[in-house]
Amino acid sequence: MLSPVASSRAGGSAGTTQPRPRFTPSAIGTEDVDLSSSDEAGWIDVISAPCYFGVDVFFDTLAELYLHPERNSTNILRADIIHDSANVKLDQAAASGSLAQDDQDSSKYSFTAPSNYKTTRTIRRRILPRRPTRDAPLLQDCTFHHSVASNQTDSVETALLVMVPNVDRAEDVPYYHPILRKLAFKYSSETPSPSNTVGNGVEETSLEPTEPGAEVRGTISISILPFPSEPPSPFPQESQPPITSTTGSSHTHQVESTSESRVLPNRTYRTCLHLLETLHKHGWGRITGYQKRVVHDVIVEKTSFQDLYLTLKERHKHLDSRVKKVRSNILEDLKRHVWKDVAVACFLMLLWKDMYPAHDLSDVPDVAPEVLKDRPWLRWGRPDNGFLDLGCGNGLLVHILVSEGYSGKGLELRTRKTWPNYPQQTQDALIEMPINPETWFPPTLKEWQNDSWAAKNDCPIREGMFLIGNHADEMTPWIPLLSLLPSTPVPYLSLPCCLHALNAPFTLSKFVPLYEHLSAPVDGFAHGLDEGESRYKTYLMWLGWSGLMCGWRWEKEGMRVPSTKGWGIVGRSRWTASSEEDASCREWAFDQVTQVRQTGGFLVREKEGNPH
Repeated sequence: MLSPVASSRAGGSAGTTQPRPRFTPSAIGTEDVDLSSSDEAGWIDVISAPCYFGVDVFFDTLAELYLHPERNSTNILRADIIHDSANVKLDQAAASGSLAQDDQDSSKYSFTAPSNYKTTRTIRRRILPRRPTRDAPLLQDCTFHHSVASNQTDSVETALLVMVPNVDRAEDVPYYHPILRKLAFKYSSETPSPSNTVGNGVEETSLEPTEPGAEVRGTISISILPFPSEPPSPFPQESQPPITSTTGSSHTHQVESTSESRVLPNRTYRTCLHLLETLHKHGWGRITGYQKRVVHDVIVEKTSFQDLYLTLKERHKHLDSRVKKVRSNILEDLKRHVWKDVAVACFLMLLWKDMYPAHDLSDVPDVAPEVLKDRPWLRWGRPDNGFLDLGCGNGLLVHILVSEGYSGKGLELRTRKTWPNYPQQTQDALIEMPINPETWFPPTLKEWQNDSWAAKNDCPIREGMFLIGNHADEMTPWIPLLSLLPSTPVPYLSLPCCLHALNAPFTLSKFVPLYEHLSAPVDGFAHGLDEGESRYKTYLMWLGWSGLMCGWRWEKEGMRVPSTKGWGIVGRSRWTASSEEDASCREWAFDQVTQVRQTGGFLVREKEGNPH
């Protein structure tokens, strides 16, 4: 539990399938007397709704949302936590590091809670925008407060979470934040009626249910303190505009209003409505054991990726994914694939940084300190013999990596129109050639085991390379097999898209491993992938099995790319521990190649279509 407050857990056990209760808010718009009297005059109660969880879930849910503001707005990248009273190690690091400067003026922006509240936690964060060239970052303080008032007949438990942006004027508030001086989430329990034990010794307070199976635990609400330059004014009930919300809910509803409400900007009402509904949804998910379907950032850490992505996105914003069509009225998205390949490049650069030793710049003449400051990745680890992008298409990924100081090549069946537009350094790295992976393998297994065959030098895969299959189509299933061609297997990243087997379309509707492999993932190949059944999921599992049979442990990442097929398979860690085990992997791979040869061979693409 993130809050030190002791409280009874709300009803509902982990793993229950009880449907989430409807979100039924009511607009208020009257003065919040408690906060106005303790803090500053002008606080307004904006909106409230029935609550179906206890105060501990209220605190835990809001703490999680506060640490991850990107879940409330697509315009926010993330939050960097500067201070957290619940994290001693973080505070010690911040005091001695670069974050200490951001903590100097924190006392200037404060909140004074009513005297019956006890402060239980304080957090200071820096909100980072998704588009830093348009929006500025924002420092913000947050305080958690708790109170229990009781007597012989009843008790009322209340809680506050107050957010204070560190700005002095309304015009200094970034677009992604409501134009407010302060915002408070409030929780209030109702007077308990006779309790019923619902299991595990937990007592549940039963109030009037709003629908079958939903126990109302109290009320959640939002209050705000506007800037003095925009004071609200009273207005009659009939002039209040209805607010309809459908965010995150299968229900559409109108917010009820009171007779003595005040006019607030429509955006403010809608923002508060969205924030309260998010609390309602996430709070219910917490007590019912909700788990994310897909876990990102398993292989590459999220913060490092986001920082590098914003930097490279700005550096390559001038690029287009294809040559614009002349005299065409069709609106083309020439940037979508640029951002995808920028994201893939970021992932590779950070992956290589973790896999390889730091790059020695002694052979690079006159690298100025300011260059290293702007491009720290010049010192990062990288494949000894560069990368090889199999089926590089428009060459965009190759260009990004080469222009950022990485060596490598891209192979493609035919030259694309985009290639001549790249600098000469990139053009030299793009190679037109018919790709037939079957011919890269030796005629016999014995020749492979001896690491000597006549056409070995015709194979572009060399020792110390890193293989890339970025939507490589027919080449995708070959990549694990090709990684075994050098005497020391080379790692790879494969981003599957179109479904292909080695020499035919992939047609399996369900994949079941042929036998139980000792190094197979404990939870199975499906664990961590999208829920449900799909041919794409089956394809990923099949590729995972192929990689396993080639000696690679099953590692995958839900890539942060704008694509519906956004999984990446990484081959970097081998389960084999001896040359004999590597030999058995090559024997399995050679059997697959032999089957292809016996059934007509690999179908080499013909040059066709319009290059782009």
